[in-house]
Amino acid sequence: MKTLILSLFLTFNLFAKATPVLTVGSKLETENKILAEIIAQALETTGEVQIERKFSLGSSGVIYNTLKKGDIDIYPEYSKRIGEVVISSQWQRHLYQINKALAGEGILMAGLLGFNNSYSLVVKKDNVKFKNIENISDLKGFTSYQRAFSYDFLRAQDGFSSVFKAYGIDTGIKHRSFKMKKDRLIGALNSGEVDLIQVGSTSPDIVRHNLKVIKDDKKHMSRNFGIILVKGSFAKRFPASWKLLNDVILKKITNDDMAKMNAQVELEGKTYSTVAMSFLKKAGLDTRFSLWKQISPKFFTHLQLVIIPLLFSTLFGLFLVVMATKNKVFEKLVSSINRFYKPIPFLIILCVLIPFLGTGKVPVYMALFIFGIFPIVKWSKSTNEEDANLSWWGTPMASHNIWAGIKNTAFINVGIATLAAYIGAGGLGDLIISGLSGKDKNLILMGVIPAIILAAFIHLIVELSDKYTTPKSLRR
Repeated sequence: MKTLILSLFLTFNLFAKATPVLTVGSKLETENKILAEIIAQALETTGEVQIERKFSLGSSGVIYNTLKKGDIDIYPEYSKRIGEVVISSQWQRHLYQINKALAGEGILMAGLLGFNNSYSLVVKKDNVKFKNIENISDLKGFTSYQRAFSYDFLRAQDGFSSVFKAYGIDTGIKHRSFKMKKDRLIGALNSGEVDLIQVGSTSPDIVRHNLKVIKDDKKHMSRNFGIILVKGSFAKRFPASWKLLNDVILKKITNDDMAKMNAQVELEGKTYSTVAMSFLKKAGLDTRFSLWKQISPKFFTHLQLVIIPLLFSTLFGLFLVVMATKNKVFEKLVSSINRFYKPIPFLIILCVLIPFLGTGKVPVYMALFIFGIFPIVKWSKSTNEEDANLSWWGTPMASHNIWAGIKNTAFINVGIATLAAYIGAGGLGDLIISGLSGKDKNLILMGVIPAIILAAFIHLIVELSDKYTTPKSLRR
């Protein structure tokens, strides 16, 4: 028995060794998901890796720990936010110090994306008062306007007081600023109640409300650069992907680009996938594959996840049934399997195996193999030995029941294998999960429809096999 289990484990490991999987993560915000999708689509073109997407993982602290643990390989971040996570002193959060702190934890900053997600002062483009105002420096001595800022900007150490004093702009009572909740600022600006407010540098509101950004010409506002974080071994493990990041993505995304992409998702209702594809096309990278080219790697991985455990479940299940007719111990084992068939959910088996086998294909193979034994044994077991009609090789003449068990197991495998994507095993579940995360119904259907076709195809094959292998006298 030990030899059999070891053989199964080694076999599953052999089949599991395919194209390496690279996991792209993202935080909760729309902008971060767009960036993650850009990274994912770009790296898919290398052919070096299979891409798994794990979006909406949480705040900077949460997703950074996920990267450190190795559950993801790469994700987009912001220099100011990650500085707050890895460096306690706010006065030491310069890029080189952040890089040093990251390196000490086995993480590498791949580089800057090109935009700065900080504060921006904005006015309406059609506001004639600001026709000749281009830079914050131009506001010095300019008094005929009303301004309002959010509580966060007024309190921030690098916010209102710091910026206006650096530019020599009066902050006294004669030129006081209104305090407003962040979600009221745009309304006040549009209504003419105020003339100048602050927004995020890449906010879709800049595009939506036709706003003019007053340039921070002294670059006084804090830098919050878009960056990419990877595991320290990334460049060595994935050289083609590393080269592509540097050639196509890093330093290629401007504030305007990011604001427009945010607006396309939040205002126009476009999917992350569509927006990312459009940006990469402009950057000279065509990520449009034929439908089959997009689906086929996932389809064949899914087929592998279904067929390999099914084959071993069938062989092992039949072995148990045959031995049950000859040995009391096996007979009791088969009876126990029949008794415990329904009460044990697949996910419990998978969760028990993950601490020992890790994530990826191997625990999925093993879990589907174990779970598949139950229906094979249940359906293949003859009612009693007298009616068994044993053939020359010792298997009861219960072909129809055997095929029924195989069909049952195959259907279970097709459906359950979609969950494999959650632990990095790939398959059609990758498309479904990515579609759900990005609210992309086309991506969801790209995973669901092939899964339905696969289930129907397996049903047809099993029905034909049942028809032509079951003795005529036993056919129903």
